[in-house]
Amino acid sequence: MDIRARCLRLPVIAATVILTLTTVSGAAASELLQTTSRIGDAGYESNRNQRDARISLSHTFGSNQTPFWLHSNRDGLIPLNSRSNLLLSGEYHTSLLGATERLEPAGSLEHAGRTGRSGRARTGLDAGSHAGSNTGLRLDGGFRMDTRISDGENRFGFGELYLHFRVYGWQLSAGRFHDTIGLGSDGPLTTGSMMQSRNALQPFRLRLSTPDFLPVPLTERVVWFKARWSESVTTDDRYMDGARIHQKYLYVQVRPVAELQLTAGVVHNLMWGGIHPTRGRFHGTFRSWLNDVLAQPDREVFDNVTPLGNGLGAYEFGVDYRGRSWSAGAYRMFYIEDGESLHLPNPSNGTWIGWLDLHDPDRPHRLVRYLTYEHVNTKKQEADPWDAYGRGSFYAHTMYRDGWVHHAQTLGTPLILIDPENLGEWSRILVNNIVLAHHIGVA
Repeated sequence: MDIRARCLRLPVIAATVILTLTTVSGAAASELLQTTSRIGDAGYESNRNQRDARISLSHTFGSNQTPFWLHSNRDGLIPLNSRSNLLLSGEYHTSLLGATERLEPAGSLEHAGRTGRSGRARTGLDAGSHAGSNTGLRLDGGFRMDTRISDGENRFGFGELYLHFRVYGWQLSAGRFHDTIGLGSDGPLTTGSMMQSRNALQPFRLRLSTPDFLPVPLTERVVWFKARWSESVTTDDRYMDGARIHQKYLYVQVRPVAELQLTAGVVHNLMWGGIHPTRGRFHGTFRSWLNDVLAQPDREVFDNVTPLGNGLGAYEFGVDYRGRSWSAGAYRMFYIEDGESLHLPNPSNGTWIGWLDLHDPDRPHRLVRYLTYEHVNTKKQEADPWDAYGRGSFYAHTMYRDGWVHHAQTLGTPLILIDPENLGEWSRILVNNIVLAHHIGVA
């Protein structure tokens, strides 16, 4: 049974304090990712010759509105401010080229146990990709069609529609697919990365990445790297219609011994372009796009002195230990909202994650198998000691009024609250972006 406590929200100096506890027991642990991140509560699936077909029917409801953990981190399946949602979904995934085994999605408990938790370090940055061999050729494809009847917003369309082409460790992906960014973002009990989580329906995207860490030549497999470059187009009805999203990162990992992994990286996200309701198209030239993605000023547009797009990023650091009977890790994300925060004026901003995986093969039926702790802090933002909290306006932007949001749900952590009724309007969609949260997950 998956038990997720409703969030306790206590206003403290215009902030939000959130305490959550997630526990999973019994056979439900082996189905955790499917019940919380896949389609729903009842379904049929088959897996033969690298094919996976599923039909699901589920119904969620609440007395007032859908509880927090029933709509959060579910790929936009459940809208905010809704009480009743009937979902019918059908999906099909297949390996079109390459005879590698289709593994469980990165971050599932099955995947963790099979890899001794090394999967978190290998695939925790692009959890939309399946783990597999770094050599050879592979082509995967699939789709998921969702029908939702809701008192909030009805929907009929593709929740997934993608192709993944992979050769020698590099993967080119096109379409709409599960996609997260951040160390630890693929964990089965995570609250969701501040960069990109599985909270919202993903935009259509073209992505070139290394799904797994690859060895750096001439380092005797001690130094590894992981990289990404992607371009996306938003598909919702928003204030800046047709806004684009550029994303890139680079992580370097050092493995001094086989069991130990030390990781550091930098992430850059940018919402750019689109059509303003009164000022017309923003940044329609190649030069403007290049200035945006390189975070350079473009003085041809309103003589601004900073990049015009809605940018956010992170410095990330992590350590993982992978043993025979247990694995553990700790990650730290320093959140970056603008040029001022590049120098970390308030280093408390961001997230802390720690996890412990007890996968002793001699004790497969232990009561507690997995523990995780997360702490999210966005109180200070870029505020000076004499300023009010929240001066950095995390996830918000003057021109991109809808902020770091897609289809009325945040692309990053769902703990930053929004009002979907203001989507596409001049009014700010953010309700509160000042968060102090502690989260514990047990499986």
